[in-house]
Amino acid sequence: MPGGTGVTGQRVTVGHLLTAAGDALRRARLDPGPPELLPGVREVIRELWQVTAVLGHYLDDIAPVPSATSAAMARLSGWPLAVVEARQALRHAAQVLRDGWRPRDDPSTPAEPVASQLAAAAACFLAARDLLHSHLTPGSRGGPYVSEWAPIILSPTLTRALAAETAAAALQMVPVAAGLAQAASPRGGRADAAKQRLSQTAQALAAAAAAIERAHHRDPVLTCD
Repeated sequence: MPGGTGVTGQRVTVGHLLTAAGDALRRARLDPGPPELLPGVREVIRELWQVTAVLGHYLDDIAPVPSATSAAMARLSGWPLAVVEARQALRHAAQVLRDGWRPRDDPSTPAEPVASQLAAAAACFLAARDLLHSHLTPGSRGGPYVSEWAPIILSPTLTRALAAETAAAALQMVPVAAGLAQAASPRGGRADAAKQRLSQTAQALAAAAAAIERAHHRDPVLTCD
């Protein structure tokens, strides 16, 4: 369902939502052509920002340090380092998009098909993150978490699995950003600036995916994860 989670049924799991998000991203494919032939191009860009921002929030949740200072980075390696590096790249991509195009205030579903699929992916990622957070409610008087799933959600295994999902999503969005950049006509002025921003976005998304991929090669996420 465009603009929604696309998941129905009595029991929705994080896995179902992440799968639906990935399916929506796979359907988000641009037809080649100059910008004037790409209907709703601004909608696509704004929804691209939305998904990028949500992915960054996932990495905020699992990053081992709140900020990537030189001292903090020097103490990290492996998966923790990869998560922080990927978070930096996604933050950069989101900032570039936000600075160039104001996020959409209208809550209605975008009319442009690619934008609609990106909106659906963002909705699924948001719902999955909310579901994860619902298990992290502390007990009364600040006691242990109520949910029996909390230790699993906070485990290194799930951290790696979520990072891998984030990398896969970022990689799926690279062709969208790159396609928009390539379609931009060399007219100078605002068109050149837009092309540069979209190229930077594609590079940053690819960098985020590459950071996680390096950690995966050294210490793979198992299928059972």
